[in-house]
Amino acid sequence: MTEKSKWANFNDIRIAIQSPRGPTRATTRNVLLALHSFGNPGCNCWPSHVEIAKRARNCVRTIQTHLKYAEHEGWIVRRRRWNPGSRQYHTVYLLRIPELLPETVAGADEPNPSNDDRQNAA
Repeated sequence: MTEKSKWANFNDIRIAIQSPRGPTRATTRNVLLALHSFGNPGCNCWPSHVEIAKRARNCVRTIQTHLKYAEHEGWIVRRRRWNPGSRQYHTVYLLRIPELLPETVAGADEPNPSNDDRQNAA
């Protein structure tokens, strides 16, 4: 990711998400607020897509799409972590405040999630 970001405390992130400089899409904002509600003072959390979907009142596919947008805009960083108890990986989300650039806000460089999924499946 080429954008600089500002690591902030937990309350600053919520305020930034709700501000006019927050995410460019309303659904992305809603997903980030739902994700924030799972967070801890270290600004990280690890809910499943199903848990986020229930809290954001959206379908799982919408959650996946808007998590990609949030990651691209610099609002989250995803890390995969091995859970030896369940013997599977889970995702840890690190919340942050991006320093949004005008071209990013305008949507000039946004990902196309449907194309990403097709390329990964091939």
